[in-house]
Amino acid sequence: MCIHAHPRSLSIPCTASCCHPELAEGSPLLSIHVRPSAWIRLRCLLVSRPLDSVFEIRNGEIRTMKWVGLILVLLVLVAVAAMFPIMVKNGLIEQDESVSEAWSQIDTQLQRRADLVPNLVSTVKGYAAHEKEVFIAVADARSKLLAARTPASKASASGLLSGALGRLMAISENYPQLKADTSFVRLQDELTGTENRIAVARTRYNKSVKSFNAAIRKFPGSLFADGLELTKAEYYEPPANLNVDTVPEVKF
Repeated sequence: MCIHAHPRSLSIPCTASCCHPELAEGSPLLSIHVRPSAWIRLRCLLVSRPLDSVFEIRNGEIRTMKWVGLILVLLVLVAVAAMFPIMVKNGLIEQDESVSEAWSQIDTQLQRRADLVPNLVSTVKGYAAHEKEVFIAVADARSKLLAARTPASKASASGLLSGALGRLMAISENYPQLKADTSFVRLQDELTGTENRIAVARTRYNKSVKSFNAAIRKFPGSLFADGLELTKAEYYEPPANLNVDTVPEVKF
C-alpha cells in the first residue's frame, strides 16, 4: 500500500493496481485481498487531483445553483405579475354577478306579491265593494311597481304598494265575514310570507351591493372597474322622504 503525497493534495492510502502491480489483473493477491472497484478508482482520481481543483468544482456548482434559484424566483414574480390583473378582474366580475343574482331574488318576490294583489282585491270587493278609493290606490301602486326598472324606483313603488295593502287589510277589521273567508285568509298568509322573503332578499342584496361598491372603489379594483364598465350599484331602500302610509290621490 502506498500514499500519494502532494503539497496541496489529499493523502489517502491507495490499494489500486495503478500503484501496486502485484494487485493487477490476474495476480493471486487480488483474488485474496482486494478487487478493483469503482470507488477505488475514484479514490485514485481524487488523490491525484489537487484540493484547489476540488474546491473550484464545488464553488462552480454553488454559483450555478444560485443562478438557477434566481431564475426561478424571477419566473415566479413574472407569473404573479401576469396573474394579478386576471385575479382582480375575475373577483370584480364575480361580485357583480352576486349583485345581479341577489337582485333577481328581490325582483322575483316583488313580482309574486304583485300577482297576489288582484286576487286579494277581488276577495275584499266581495264584502266591501264601496271601498273604491282603497282599491284604486292598490291598483295604482301595483302598476307603478310593475313599471319600475331600477332598484331605487322599485323600492319607491314597493313602499307605495305596502301602504295601499295596509289600508286594504284594515278593511277586514270592519267585516267579520271577510276575516273568516278562507280565500282571504290564504291570500293574506301568502302575502305575509312574500313580504318576509322580500325582507330577507333585501338584506342579502344590500350586503352584496356594499361589498361590490367597496371593491370597485378601493385599490386594486379601482384600476380595472372602468375597463370592465362596472359602475356603482343601487341599494334597495325606500326613499327617506317616502311615507308608505300615504295613499295616492284618486279621482273618480
